Amino acid sequence: MPTLALSVGLWVWAGAAQEAGDPRYEIPYDKLSEKHRKKVRRVMEDVTVAVPLDSPSVASRREFYDFLLEELPFTAEVCREMGRSKYEVYRDPRVPLGEKERAAWRHTCYMEDKDGLSIKVELVLAEPNRRIFYTWGSYDLSPLPAVWGRSVIVTAWEEKDGKLLTGAKVFAQVDSAVYRALSDVFQGWVRDAVKEKSALFVRAARWVAEAAAEDPKRLYEQVKGAKGVDEEALEEFRRRFVGK
Repeated sequence: MPTLALSVGLWVWAGAAQEAGDPRYEIPYDKLSEKHRKKVRRVMEDVTVAVPLDSPSVASRREFYDFLLEELPFTAEVCREMGRSKYEVYRDPRVPLGEKERAAWRHTCYMEDKDGLSIKVELVLAEPNRRIFYTWGSYDLSPLPAVWGRSVIVTAWEEKDGKLLTGAKVFAQVDSAVYRALSDVFQGWVRDAVKEKSALFVRAARWVAEAAAEDPKRLYEQVKGAKGVDEEALEEFRRRFVGK
């Protein structure tokens, strides 16, 4: 699932926000676990394409956005229930017992978009206004062979004048030998696929964050009892944003 891309948001940022050297997209390796440091370095030291995503303002508050990026399966479930998307995000159904293992389980999920995307997504860093994800998986570029690879997705946001200023950048590394051999010819295809697929969970977070900010109780009531929506995450949403 290299795209999940899932991801995804940011600081004061207009055109200059997407430029190379933007501090929002710098990787703080010293803050990553040893396992994630190795994975992220592997991508960043051999990037096939680096793709900035669109940076819309989001009519919401950062506590909503923060929660929805933390609970990507819940966000996708709400989007499906609202008729806004068909893709699926889910955690391994086998929940580990150990506290450390359970934390890793909670921050790992799988994404399928029903249109050729299948990736595993790991949250490698959570900061107040930023998230960094690592993904591994495949894209279907039919009629060409599937693309296998990894990506690092950096998302950030800042609350200003009642809105969130958001942005994200995807650093993708293609493994498939046939595509790497195509060099520059293939880069445009990869860039377009990464941009389209990686925006999925960013758009999802935006849709749900705006609906939640407009009327959290109505959103809660709309999806309460829905078969596909995780009851535990929904209850946490109610506790944080709706109240008793």
